Amino acid sequence: VAGSGSLCDALTQWPEYGHDPHNSGNDTVDAVRPGPLSGLQAAPDEDRRLLVTLTATGDDRSCGAASGYDLRLASSAAQTWDDAAPLAQDGDPAVPAMAGMTDGLVTAPVPPGTHWLLVRARDEAGNGSAVAAVRVDVGDVSEPPERPTDLITIERIFGNDRYATGVEVSRAQFPTDGSASAVVLARGDQFADALAGTPLAVAEDAPLLLTRTDALLPEVEAELRRVLPAQRVVHLLGGEAALAPAVEQRIRDLGYRVERHAGDTRYDTAVAIAGALGNPDTVLVTRGDLFPDGLTAGVAAAHVDGAVLLTPPERRGDQVDAYLAAEEPATVYAVGGPAARPYPEATPLVGDDRIATAIEVASTLVPTFPAVGVARADVFADALTGGVDIARRGGPVLLTGRDSLDPRVRSTVCDGEDRLRTIVLYGGTAALGVGVESGLRAVADGNC
Repeated sequence: VAGSGSLCDALTQWPEYGHDPHNSGNDTVDAVRPGPLSGLQAAPDEDRRLLVTLTATGDDRSCGAASGYDLRLASSAAQTWDDAAPLAQDGDPAVPAMAGMTDGLVTAPVPPGTHWLLVRARDEAGNGSAVAAVRVDVGDVSEPPERPTDLITIERIFGNDRYATGVEVSRAQFPTDGSASAVVLARGDQFADALAGTPLAVAEDAPLLLTRTDALLPEVEAELRRVLPAQRVVHLLGGEAALAPAVEQRIRDLGYRVERHAGDTRYDTAVAIAGALGNPDTVLVTRGDLFPDGLTAGVAAAHVDGAVLLTPPERRGDQVDAYLAAEEPATVYAVGGPAARPYPEATPLVGDDRIATAIEVASTLVPTFPAVGVARADVFADALTGGVDIARRGGPVLLTGRDSLDPRVRSTVCDGEDRLRTIVLYGGTAALGVGVESGLRAVADGNC
Protein backbone atom coordinates (compact mmCIF):
# COMPACT_ATOMS: atom_id res chain seq x y z
CA VAL A 1 0.00 0.00 0.00
CA ALA A 2 1.40 3.40 -0.95
CA GLY A 3 2.40 5.42 2.06
CA SER A 4 2.24 2.33 4.30
CA GLY A 5 3.75 2.45 7.76
CA SER A 6 2.74 3.35 11.26
CA LEU A 7 1.41 6.79 10.28
CA CYS A 8 -0.99 5.27 7.75
CA ASP A 9 -1.88 2.51 10.20
CA ALA A 10 -2.70 5.13 12.82
CA LEU A 11 -4.82 7.13 10.39
CA THR A 12 -6.90 4.11 9.44
CA GLN A 13 -7.48 3.27 13.10
CA TRP A 14 -9.01 6.62 14.08
CA PRO A 15 -12.34 5.16 15.28
CA GLU A 16 -10.62 2.68 17.60
CA TYR A 17 -8.48 5.32 19.26
CA GLY A 18 -11.04 8.10 19.23
CA HIS A 19 -9.00 10.64 17.26
CA ASP A 20 -10.81 13.89 16.58
CA PRO A 21 -8.25 16.13 14.81
CA HIS A 22 -10.79 18.77 13.77
CA ASN A 23 -12.42 18.99 17.22
CA SER A 24 -15.76 18.06 15.72
CA GLY A 25 -17.00 16.57 18.97
CA ASN A 26 -17.64 13.29 17.19
CA ASP A 27 -14.73 10.88 17.16
CA THR A 28 -16.65 8.49 14.88
CA VAL A 29 -16.32 10.89 11.95
CA ASP A 30 -13.39 10.56 9.54
CA ALA A 31 -11.96 14.10 9.62
CA VAL A 32 -8.59 13.34 7.98
CA ARG A 33 -8.49 14.98 4.57
CA PRO A 34 -6.59 13.74 1.51
CA GLY A 35 -3.12 15.19 1.10
CA PRO A 36 -2.29 17.89 -1.45
CA LEU A 37 -2.24 17.03 -5.16
CA SER A 38 0.95 17.68 -7.10
CA GLY A 39 2.22 17.64 -10.67
CA LEU A 40 -1.06 18.90 -12.15
CA GLN A 41 -0.92 19.38 -15.94
CA ALA A 42 -3.66 19.76 -18.53
CA ALA A 43 -3.77 20.17 -22.29
CA PRO A 44 -6.70 20.28 -24.76
CA ASP A 45 -7.21 17.66 -27.44
CA GLU A 46 -8.74 18.33 -30.87
CA ASP A 47 -12.24 18.07 -29.35
CA ARG A 48 -11.38 20.65 -26.66
CA ARG A 49 -11.48 18.02 -23.94
CA LEU A 50 -8.78 18.52 -21.28
CA LEU A 51 -6.30 15.68 -20.90
CA VAL A 52 -5.29 15.90 -17.25
CA THR A 53 -2.34 14.25 -15.48
CA LEU A 54 -1.35 14.55 -11.82
CA THR A 55 0.31 12.70 -8.97
CA ALA A 56 -2.38 10.99 -6.91
CA THR A 57 -2.84 11.65 -3.21
CA GLY A 58 -4.32 9.37 -0.56
CA ASP A 59 -7.60 8.90 1.24
CA ASP A 60 -6.01 10.07 4.51
CA ARG A 61 -3.21 12.51 3.70
CA SER A 62 -0.80 10.43 1.58
CA CYS A 63 -2.15 7.03 2.63
CA GLY A 64 -4.14 4.70 0.39
CA ALA A 65 -6.21 6.13 -2.45
CA ALA A 66 -8.79 8.89 -2.63
CA SER A 67 -12.37 8.14 -3.66
CA GLY A 68 -12.73 10.61 -6.51
CA TYR A 69 -11.78 13.90 -8.12
CA ASP A 70 -13.84 17.09 -8.24
CA LEU A 71 -13.14 19.51 -11.09
CA ARG A 72 -14.11 23.10 -11.69
CA LEU A 73 -13.35 25.61 -14.43
CA ALA A 74 -12.50 29.20 -13.54
CA SER A 75 -12.43 32.13 -15.92
CA SER A 76 -9.74 34.08 -14.07
CA ALA A 77 -6.87 33.44 -11.69
CA ALA A 78 -8.70 35.30 -8.94
CA GLN A 79 -11.81 33.12 -9.07
CA THR A 80 -12.25 30.82 -6.05
CA TRP A 81 -13.43 27.22 -5.93
CA ASP A 82 -16.89 28.27 -4.83
CA ASP A 83 -17.21 30.72 -7.72
CA ALA A 84 -15.88 28.40 -10.43
CA ALA A 85 -18.17 26.27 -12.61
CA PRO A 86 -18.31 22.49 -12.03
CA LEU A 87 -16.66 20.52 -14.84
CA ALA A 88 -17.67 16.94 -15.63
CA GLN A 89 -15.35 14.16 -16.73
CA ASP A 90 -15.77 12.61 -20.14
CA GLY A 91 -17.37 9.18 -19.69
CA ASP A 92 -17.19 7.35 -16.39
CA PRO A 93 -15.37 9.26 -13.62
CA ALA A 94 -11.77 8.20 -13.12
CA VAL A 95 -11.02 5.97 -10.12
CA PRO A 96 -8.03 7.56 -8.33
CA ALA A 97 -4.76 5.66 -8.28
CA MET A 98 -2.82 4.87 -5.11
CA ALA A 99 -1.00 7.78 -3.48
CA GLY A 100 2.22 8.73 -5.24
CA MET A 101 1.28 7.20 -8.60
CA THR A 102 0.72 9.15 -11.81
CA ASP A 103 -2.98 9.49 -12.53
CA GLY A 104 -4.97 10.74 -15.51
CA LEU A 105 -8.48 11.74 -16.50
CA VAL A 106 -10.33 13.41 -19.38
CA THR A 107 -12.82 16.23 -18.95
CA ALA A 108 -15.87 17.11 -20.93
CA PRO A 109 -15.25 19.62 -23.77
CA VAL A 110 -14.63 23.20 -22.68
CA PRO A 111 -15.20 26.40 -24.66
CA PRO A 112 -12.35 28.20 -26.43
CA GLY A 113 -10.43 30.67 -24.34
CA THR A 114 -8.10 30.89 -21.37
CA HIS A 115 -9.26 28.90 -18.34
CA TRP A 116 -7.97 27.77 -14.97
CA LEU A 117 -8.64 24.12 -14.17
CA LEU A 118 -9.20 23.56 -10.44
CA VAL A 119 -8.91 20.01 -9.10
CA ARG A 120 -9.25 18.49 -5.65
CA ALA A 121 -9.38 14.93 -4.36
CA ARG A 122 -12.03 13.72 -1.93
CA ASP A 123 -12.45 10.72 0.32
CA GLU A 124 -15.54 8.64 1.11
CA ALA A 125 -16.42 10.93 4.03
CA GLY A 126 -16.47 13.96 1.73
CA ASN A 127 -13.23 15.51 3.00
CA GLY A 128 -11.52 17.46 0.23
CA SER A 129 -7.84 18.03 -0.41
CA ALA A 130 -6.32 21.44 -1.01
CA VAL A 131 -7.23 22.76 -4.46
CA ALA A 132 -4.61 22.45 -7.20
CA ALA A 133 -4.83 24.73 -10.22
CA VAL A 134 -3.33 25.00 -13.69
CA ARG A 135 -3.89 27.41 -16.55
CA VAL A 136 -5.16 25.99 -19.85
CA ASP A 137 -5.49 27.74 -23.23
CA VAL A 138 -8.09 26.21 -25.55
CA GLY A 139 -8.79 26.92 -29.20
CA ASP A 140 -8.68 30.47 -30.50
CA VAL A 141 -7.30 32.68 -27.74
CA SER A 142 -7.66 36.36 -28.56
CA GLU A 143 -4.40 37.28 -26.84
CA PRO A 144 -1.83 34.45 -26.68
CA PRO A 145 -0.10 34.02 -23.32
CA GLU A 146 3.49 35.10 -23.05
CA ARG A 147 4.66 31.73 -21.73
CA PRO A 148 2.23 29.03 -22.92
CA THR A 149 4.50 26.12 -21.99
CA ASP A 150 6.12 27.44 -18.81
CA LEU A 151 3.32 28.24 -16.40
CA ILE A 152 3.79 29.05 -12.73
CA THR A 153 2.20 26.51 -10.41
CA ILE A 154 0.99 27.27 -6.91
CA GLU A 155 1.17 24.79 -4.05
CA ARG A 156 -0.04 25.01 -0.46
CA ILE A 157 1.49 22.77 2.23
CA PHE A 158 -0.02 22.54 5.69
CA GLY A 159 -1.17 20.22 8.45
CA ASN A 160 -3.49 20.39 11.42
CA ASP A 161 -0.69 21.79 13.60
CA ARG A 162 3.01 22.62 13.36
CA TYR A 163 4.02 18.99 13.90
CA ALA A 164 1.69 17.71 11.18
CA THR A 165 2.88 20.49 8.88
CA GLY A 166 6.44 19.27 9.37
CA VAL A 167 5.34 15.79 8.34
CA GLU A 168 3.56 17.11 5.24
CA VAL A 169 6.60 19.18 4.24
CA SER A 170 8.83 16.13 4.68
CA ARG A 171 6.52 14.08 2.46
CA ALA A 172 6.58 16.80 -0.18
CA GLN A 173 10.40 16.88 -0.12
CA PHE A 174 10.93 13.12 0.07
CA PRO A 175 7.90 11.36 -1.47
CA THR A 176 9.82 8.09 -1.87
CA ASP A 177 10.11 6.00 1.28
CA GLY A 178 13.66 5.78 2.64
CA SER A 179 14.98 8.54 0.37
CA ALA A 180 16.37 10.95 2.99
CA SER A 181 20.04 10.83 3.94
CA ALA A 182 19.42 12.02 7.50
CA VAL A 183 16.74 13.72 9.62
CA VAL A 184 17.05 16.90 11.67
CA LEU A 185 14.78 17.04 14.73
CA ALA A 186 13.97 20.14 16.79
CA ARG A 187 11.50 21.16 19.46
CA GLY A 188 8.29 22.61 18.08
CA ASP A 189 7.29 25.04 20.79
CA GLN A 190 10.22 27.38 20.16
CA PHE A 191 11.75 28.43 16.88
CA ALA A 192 15.40 29.28 17.47
CA ASP A 193 17.00 25.83 17.14
CA ALA A 194 14.93 24.97 14.07
CA LEU A 195 15.86 28.19 12.27
CA ALA A 196 19.58 27.78 12.96
CA GLY A 197 19.20 24.17 11.81
CA THR A 198 17.77 25.03 8.38
CA PRO A 199 21.14 25.07 6.57
CA LEU A 200 22.14 21.86 8.37
CA ALA A 201 19.04 20.07 7.11
CA VAL A 202 19.69 21.22 3.54
CA ALA A 203 23.37 20.26 3.71
CA GLU A 204 22.51 16.81 5.10
CA ASP A 205 19.76 16.16 2.50
CA ALA A 206 17.36 15.85 5.41
CA PRO A 207 13.86 16.97 6.32
CA LEU A 208 13.39 19.07 9.43
CA LEU A 209 10.83 17.52 11.77
CA LEU A 210 9.43 18.97 14.99
CA THR A 211 8.32 17.22 18.15
CA ARG A 212 7.48 17.95 21.75
CA THR A 213 10.29 18.43 24.23
CA ASP A 214 9.34 15.40 26.31
CA ALA A 215 8.28 12.87 23.67
CA LEU A 216 8.64 11.76 20.08
CA LEU A 217 5.13 12.25 18.75
CA PRO A 218 3.58 9.19 17.03
CA GLU A 219 3.04 10.95 13.70
CA VAL A 220 6.61 12.25 13.76
CA GLU A 221 7.98 8.81 14.60
CA ALA A 222 5.98 7.35 11.74
CA GLU A 223 7.41 9.88 9.29
CA LEU A 224 10.92 9.31 10.63
CA ARG A 225 10.58 5.58 10.02
CA ARG A 226 9.12 6.18 6.55
CA VAL A 227 11.65 8.65 5.26
CA LEU A 228 14.91 7.43 6.84
CA PRO A 229 16.42 3.92 6.68
CA ALA A 230 17.71 2.44 9.93
CA GLN A 231 21.30 3.07 11.01
CA ARG A 232 21.36 6.56 9.53
CA VAL A 233 21.80 9.71 11.59
CA VAL A 234 19.15 11.78 13.31
CA HIS A 235 20.48 15.21 14.29
CA LEU A 236 18.98 16.55 17.51
CA LEU A 237 19.04 20.34 17.90
CA GLY A 238 19.39 21.61 21.45
CA GLY A 239 20.25 20.11 24.81
CA GLU A 240 18.16 17.88 27.05
CA ALA A 241 16.00 20.83 28.07
CA ALA A 242 15.03 21.20 24.42
CA LEU A 243 14.74 17.49 23.51
CA ALA A 244 14.60 15.23 26.56
CA PRO A 245 16.67 12.06 27.01
CA ALA A 246 13.48 10.05 26.40
CA VAL A 247 13.31 11.45 22.86
CA GLU A 248 16.91 10.49 22.16
CA GLN A 249 16.44 7.02 23.62
CA ARG A 250 13.34 6.37 21.55
CA ILE A 251 15.23 7.29 18.38
CA ARG A 252 18.07 4.96 19.32
CA ASP A 253 15.56 2.19 20.07
CA LEU A 254 14.25 2.60 16.51
CA GLY A 255 17.72 1.73 15.20
CA TYR A 256 19.08 5.16 14.35
CA ARG A 257 22.34 6.85 15.27
CA VAL A 258 22.03 10.16 17.07
CA GLU A 259 24.14 13.32 16.88
CA ARG A 260 23.15 16.09 19.26
CA HIS A 261 24.16 19.70 18.57
CA ALA A 262 23.62 21.62 21.77
CA GLY A 263 24.70 24.41 24.03
CA ASP A 264 23.52 25.98 27.26
CA THR A 265 21.41 28.56 25.40
CA ARG A 266 19.95 29.05 21.93
CA TYR A 267 22.99 31.19 21.15
CA ASP A 268 25.38 28.37 22.09
CA THR A 269 23.30 25.84 20.15
CA ALA A 270 23.54 27.97 17.01
CA VAL A 271 27.34 27.96 17.39
CA ALA A 272 27.29 24.17 17.78
CA ILE A 273 25.23 23.83 14.60
CA ALA A 274 27.71 26.06 12.77
CA GLY A 275 30.43 23.66 13.92
CA ALA A 276 28.47 20.73 12.51
CA LEU A 277 28.42 22.59 9.20
CA GLY A 278 32.21 22.80 9.27
CA ASN A 279 32.37 26.45 10.40
CA PRO A 280 31.68 27.86 6.93
CA ASP A 281 33.23 31.03 5.52
CA THR A 282 29.86 32.79 5.36
CA VAL A 283 27.88 33.66 8.49
CA LEU A 284 24.53 35.37 8.90
CA VAL A 285 23.99 37.02 12.28
CA THR A 286 20.42 37.68 13.34
CA ARG A 287 18.43 38.31 16.51
CA GLY A 288 17.53 35.23 18.50
CA ASP A 289 14.43 36.42 20.33
CA LEU A 290 12.01 36.75 17.38
CA PHE A 291 11.57 34.48 14.38
CA PRO A 292 11.05 36.51 11.14
CA ASP A 293 14.64 37.61 10.52
CA GLY A 294 15.91 34.17 11.55
CA LEU A 295 13.55 32.45 9.14
CA THR A 296 14.81 34.40 6.16
CA ALA A 297 18.42 34.15 7.39
CA GLY A 298 18.20 30.35 7.69
CA VAL A 299 16.92 29.91 4.16
CA ALA A 300 19.52 32.31 2.74
CA ALA A 301 22.32 30.61 4.69
CA ALA A 302 21.43 27.33 3.03
CA HIS A 303 21.78 29.00 -0.39
CA VAL A 304 25.24 30.43 0.30
CA ASP A 305 26.57 27.40 2.22
CA GLY A 306 26.62 29.48 5.37
CA ALA A 307 25.60 29.26 9.02
CA VAL A 308 23.24 31.26 11.21
CA LEU A 309 24.41 32.77 14.48
CA LEU A 310 21.97 34.28 16.97
CA THR A 311 22.54 37.38 19.05
CA PRO A 312 20.44 39.28 21.59
CA PRO A 313 18.65 42.23 19.96
CA GLU A 314 20.49 45.56 19.84
CA ARG A 315 23.69 44.27 21.46
CA ARG A 316 26.65 42.12 20.62
CA GLY A 317 26.44 38.50 21.69
CA ASP A 318 29.31 36.91 23.56
CA GLN A 319 28.94 33.68 21.60
CA VAL A 320 28.91 35.50 18.26
CA ASP A 321 31.95 37.59 19.15
CA ALA A 322 33.88 34.52 20.28
CA TYR A 323 32.97 32.62 17.13
CA LEU A 324 33.93 35.48 14.79
CA ALA A 325 37.25 35.94 16.57
CA ALA A 326 38.10 32.23 16.49
CA GLU A 327 36.87 31.28 13.00
CA GLU A 328 37.34 34.58 11.12
CA PRO A 329 34.69 33.89 8.45
CA ALA A 330 35.35 35.72 5.20
CA THR A 331 31.80 37.09 4.83
CA VAL A 332 29.46 38.21 7.61
CA TYR A 333 25.93 39.47 7.05
CA ALA A 334 23.72 41.04 9.71
CA VAL A 335 20.04 40.34 9.05
CA GLY A 336 17.63 42.90 10.47
CA GLY A 337 18.26 46.19 12.23
CA PRO A 338 18.58 44.73 15.76
CA ALA A 339 21.52 42.62 14.54
CA ALA A 340 23.02 45.14 12.10
CA ARG A 341 23.31 48.01 14.57
CA PRO A 342 25.55 46.18 17.07
CA TYR A 343 27.58 44.65 14.22
CA PRO A 344 28.46 47.58 11.95
CA GLU A 345 31.40 45.64 10.50
CA ALA A 346 28.97 43.16 8.92
CA THR A 347 27.17 43.69 5.62
CA PRO A 348 23.67 44.83 6.62
CA LEU A 349 20.56 43.22 5.16
CA VAL A 350 17.91 45.49 6.60
CA GLY A 351 14.46 46.68 5.60
CA ASP A 352 11.94 49.01 7.19
CA ASP A 353 10.12 46.02 8.72
CA ARG A 354 10.29 42.22 8.74
CA ILE A 355 8.63 41.95 5.31
CA ALA A 356 11.07 44.41 3.77
CA THR A 357 14.02 42.68 5.46
CA ALA A 358 13.00 39.33 3.96
CA ILE A 359 12.87 40.97 0.53
CA GLU A 360 16.30 42.52 1.05
CA VAL A 361 17.76 39.14 2.03
CA ALA A 362 16.21 37.47 -1.00
CA SER A 363 17.27 40.20 -3.42
CA THR A 364 20.86 40.09 -2.18
CA LEU A 365 21.51 36.40 -1.60
CA VAL A 366 18.93 34.67 -3.84
CA PRO A 367 18.54 37.19 -6.69
CA THR A 368 17.15 34.68 -9.22
CA PHE A 369 14.97 31.78 -8.20
CA PRO A 370 12.86 29.01 -9.79
CA ALA A 371 10.64 28.82 -6.70
CA VAL A 372 9.55 31.12 -3.90
CA GLY A 373 8.00 30.38 -0.54
CA VAL A 374 5.43 32.63 1.12
CA ALA A 375 4.77 32.51 4.86
CA ARG A 376 2.85 34.56 7.36
CA ALA A 377 4.87 37.37 8.87
CA ASP A 378 3.57 37.18 12.44
CA VAL A 379 3.27 33.44 13.15
CA PHE A 380 6.20 31.04 12.93
CA ALA A 381 4.54 27.61 13.22
CA ASP A 382 3.79 26.84 9.56
CA ALA A 383 6.96 28.44 8.25
CA LEU A 384 9.41 26.60 10.54
CA THR A 385 9.81 23.49 8.43
CA GLY A 386 8.92 25.23 5.17
CA GLY A 387 12.25 27.04 5.14
CA VAL A 388 14.10 23.80 4.45
CA ASP A 389 11.65 22.90 1.70
CA ILE A 390 11.95 26.16 -0.21
CA ALA A 391 15.74 26.26 0.17
CA ARG A 392 15.91 22.77 -1.39
CA ARG A 393 13.77 24.05 -4.26
CA GLY A 394 16.27 26.85 -4.90
CA GLY A 395 14.19 29.76 -3.66
CA PRO A 396 13.87 32.31 -0.85
CA VAL A 397 11.06 32.73 1.65
CA LEU A 398 9.03 35.95 1.66
CA LEU A 399 6.67 37.15 4.39
CA THR A 400 3.23 38.69 4.10
CA GLY A 401 0.13 39.43 6.13
CA ARG A 402 -2.67 36.94 6.70
CA ASP A 403 -5.46 38.38 4.57
CA SER A 404 -3.85 39.90 1.48
CA LEU A 405 -0.61 39.76 -0.46
CA ASP A 406 1.72 42.57 0.57
CA PRO A 407 2.34 44.77 -2.50
CA ARG A 408 6.08 44.66 -1.91
CA VAL A 409 6.01 40.85 -2.04
CA ARG A 410 3.92 40.99 -5.20
CA SER A 411 6.48 43.28 -6.80
CA THR A 412 9.38 41.01 -5.80
CA VAL A 413 7.67 37.91 -7.20
CA CYS A 414 6.80 39.79 -10.40
CA ASP A 415 10.43 40.84 -10.82
CA GLY A 416 11.45 37.17 -10.80
CA GLU A 417 8.63 35.77 -12.93
CA ASP A 418 10.82 35.10 -15.98
CA ARG A 419 12.48 32.20 -14.15
CA LEU A 420 9.81 31.48 -11.55
CA ARG A 421 7.99 28.16 -11.92
CA THR A 422 6.63 27.37 -8.44
CA ILE A 423 5.07 29.38 -5.62
CA VAL A 424 4.60 27.56 -2.32
CA LEU A 425 2.31 28.80 0.45
CA TYR A 426 3.14 27.44 3.90
CA GLY A 427 0.00 27.19 6.01
CA GLY A 428 -3.71 26.69 5.47
CA THR A 429 -6.24 29.40 4.72
CA ALA A 430 -6.42 30.30 8.42
CA ALA A 431 -2.74 31.26 8.24
CA LEU A 432 -2.60 32.65 4.69
CA GLY A 433 -6.07 33.60 3.50
CA VAL A 434 -7.62 33.28 0.08
CA GLY A 435 -6.70 36.91 -0.61
CA VAL A 436 -3.01 36.00 -0.45
CA GLU A 437 -3.49 33.05 -2.78
CA SER A 438 -5.61 35.10 -5.18
CA GLY A 439 -2.90 37.74 -5.36
CA LEU A 440 -0.30 35.11 -6.14
CA ARG A 441 -2.53 33.48 -8.75
CA ALA A 442 -2.80 36.82 -10.48
CA VAL A 443 1.00 37.00 -10.55
CA ALA A 444 1.15 33.45 -11.90
CA ASP A 445 -1.18 34.59 -14.67
CA GLY A 446 1.25 37.32 -15.61
CA ASN A 447 -0.76 40.22 -14.15
CA CYS A 448 2.19 42.15 -12.76
